[in-house]
Amino acid sequence: MEYKTDFLSEKTENENKIEIIKWYKKWWGKVLIVGLIFGLASLTWFAYVVISVVSKVQKNEFDPRFVNAASAEPPYDISQIVDRGDPVLGESRAKVTIVEFGDFLCPQCQKSYTVMRELATKYPEDIKIVWKNLPILDLLSVDLAQGGECANFQGKFWSYHDRVFSNQEEMMAIDNIYEVAAQIGLDEDVFRRCMDNDGVFLKISDDLAKADLIEAKGTPTFIINGYKISGSVPLEVWDDIIGQLINSEKVN
Repeated sequence: MEYKTDFLSEKTENENKIEIIKWYKKWWGKVLIVGLIFGLASLTWFAYVVISVVSKVQKNEFDPRFVNAASAEPPYDISQIVDRGDPVLGESRAKVTIVEFGDFLCPQCQKSYTVMRELATKYPEDIKIVWKNLPILDLLSVDLAQGGECANFQGKFWSYHDRVFSNQEEMMAIDNIYEVAAQIGLDEDVFRRCMDNDGVFLKISDDLAKADLIEAKGTPTFIINGYKISGSVPLEVWDDIIGQLINSEKVN
């Protein structure tokens, strides 16, 4: 009798195991599985969105939330940022001044380069663009900034600027800078002497001091009529900002 009791007990345990194993085949088990899958998918998507947002913030890729120019005083004085010797593209009396603090090796600055060119074409009488050096990515960034200043000395900064950004991936060494100088028709002897001139370092140091003044955290950083914008900005956002400033009484 004891043997039969043990046998029945063992059989009951096996049947319970079978019932437990087969719970997922019941209708409520299937609903539970679908719910778990949906929940995990939702959590995964949420994590992806959060990581994407953080990544964009760190890379300065978000469109700025520009303060309405008609209702707020600009926090920065353009006259304290722009110097007489800075490269300028556009009309000197333009209503809108865009100052770009950039690095010739910066990928986001390369994106902004094409946008700035489009803006210069679209608003030839309304805007002027000023370049300031913020070479922070590499030692070659400093060399490229020097090259820009020396090209500016010969009146060809914007040719240098466009050529470097158009071929940014090829800018690997200082020899590439001399190649650009030759390609845009600079006097190579004058250019080489300029590259060794301490005065060029002083100009770049002054630009860095101006970047510190506006608390620039990365490149590109823009000051437009006294308002700061960080990161690469799409053309349509610039259109909106420039439209606000052109139609505002608060134009410098």
